[in-house]
Amino acid sequence: EEVPSWVFDESPVWLHAMLRFLEQPRVLLLEVRDGLRAGAAAAEGLSSRFETVVVPRAELRVWATEAGASAEAERAAGREPRPL
Repeated sequence: EEVPSWVFDESPVWLHAMLRFLEQPRVLLLEVRDGLRAGAAAAEGLSSRFETVVVPRAELRVWATEAGASAEAERAAGREPRPL
């Protein structure tokens, strides 16, 4: 589906916020899909500009738990965790 043109009218705040977020270093793009196995290839487009992880929807909770634990370990070591 295409995004309606009114979404981009004038200067949408949400778009500026998203662009600022994506300008951060080490951004990880999480692509969640139905009906696929772990390790599947990411879709083309935006995901080609960022490190991308493809996670089956059924495994999202496990992935998020592991990512949260990793972020806490980064903080405990005095490092800034990567933006997700």
